[in-house]
Amino acid sequence: TVRLRVTDFAAGSTYANFPVTVQNVIYVDEDAAGGNNNGISWANAFIYLQDAIAAAHSGNEIWVAEGTYYPDRDTDHPTGTEARDASFLMKDEVAMYGGFDPATGDDEWSERDWSTNETTLSGNIKNAGDDTDNSYNVVVGADGATLDGFTVTKGYADHASTERYQCGGGMYNEDVSPTVANCT
Repeated sequence: TVRLRVTDFAAGSTYANFPVTVQNVIYVDEDAAGGNNNGISWANAFIYLQDAIAAAHSGNEIWVAEGTYYPDRDTDHPTGTEARDASFLMKDEVAMYGGFDPATGDDEWSERDWSTNETTLSGNIKNAGDDTDNSYNVVVGADGATLDGFTVTKGYADHASTERYQCGGGMYNEDVSPTVANCT
């Protein structure tokens, strides 16, 4: 809870102090069955990681349940776009943590286990047996961002003329300093 002071700037007087709840954690679970899927709880978690990243602001944490998430999927594209330039574009000062499993009760920070509750970010957006049609970069880093507790797989950076798409199939970082921990 944060206390704010409301002031009428025209008159310069203070009216009240009142409590405001700040939502710092955004929840993602591909199996969420809530009616809202707005990320405010495990029950109403975002189904797609891209939607959570879009909603995040500096200082937020994104807690992601076990499962596999693809960079070309979001609410508008639930079956994917198959666009090879699709990536999870991290945001400055936003932390993403995998390793939760609300279905088994591993839904609190102290219960997080990235080894048991594997959370995969996969660039395999089209044909399962053909890596050449995968995302160029699965994750793109950002300053002060954190990626913790994920398996990042199936990026395929083979573009002939765009530097970003020529390297960093798993994670591409150019002139940024994200923190990466507990990742494969």
